[in-house]
Amino acid sequence: MNQKSLIKLFCLLCLRFAVNAQIITPDKYLLTDVLINQTINKKLHDSVQSYDSSWLKNDSINQALIIEFATDHHQFCSFLFYQNYLPYTATKELNLFQHNHQNNKQIADSLIAELTYKLLDSAQATHHSNFISRENHQLGELKSKAISCYNAPSSKLNIDGNEVLTWTYAPDPNYQSSHKNASRYAKSSFGYTNIMIYRNDSLIARVLIDQIP
Repeated sequence: MNQKSLIKLFCLLCLRFAVNAQIITPDKYLLTDVLINQTINKKLHDSVQSYDSSWLKNDSINQALIIEFATDHHQFCSFLFYQNYLPYTATKELNLFQHNHQNNKQIADSLIAELTYKLLDSAQATHHSNFISRENHQLGELKSKAISCYNAPSSKLNIDGNEVLTWTYAPDPNYQSSHKNASRYAKSSFGYTNIMIYRNDSLIARVLIDQIP
């Protein structure tokens, strides 16, 4: 195959990739550095602690937002939910630790929800606008909005009476670690997961996971 044919083949492959693959920018919450610095690493409740995270709440809308950070305030995991209901699907991703003088022990998933409700007492109260994501998603919106924005989910489950929709994205296609045959990619990410939890077609919780190397 001559050079001209190789170039033509490469262009066709690029065109096919552009047509078939979906590339998105991971969603996030637009918190100021001032708010993050005020709340990150705050001791929460007795010996239970959530490291490198900000816990926020707004009692007037009955919502809570927990964000676990990586380096440079990168939003590694975020959890948006109503203060009086944290679905088990979300608790599986949340990391809490029992601190003592010798080590830190990770708390079991089965205890996360109960402790989270207690920890919210010491969460930072903040403006309701902080509970709306950059892509303008918020609790109470209809499922059709997510479908319109992200197309069909990667998986759909019914858990504890809730409908759990999950969209998974491979790392940025420019990264060596990326899967070259994936249909969905996350720009400037090492893998991205968007979990949206509904009851009666209304969004009641959301989990975002934006991986780092």
